[in-house]
Amino acid sequence: MSDMQFMPKLRDFLNQNGAIYTVRRFRCHLTRADVEGVGRCKRTLIRYISSKDQLVNYVKQSGFDSVDEWWAVIRRFIPIGTDMWLFKVVVKR
Repeated sequence: MSDMQFMPKLRDFLNQNGAIYTVRRFRCHLTRADVEGVGRCKRTLIRYISSKDQLVNYVKQSGFDSVDEWWAVIRRFIPIGTDMWLFKVVVKR
């Protein structure tokens, strides 16, 4: 198991909705994750991401209002030229 961190807004979204899509810079193979303030979760790798257009189908369950907003936050944490991976995180209740 590994720890995952989320911005407070996204942690609240995960708590309220039970699942969230998130983009990370590392392709983690561990499926179990502990999220502070949420608890144990299942993390599933969805796909490699190379452009914001690939996130359109996932934005409604991302905690963001638009792909552009989500992409701007991703770019704050993941520099251009760095691999990006889309995961689905589901709370284990």
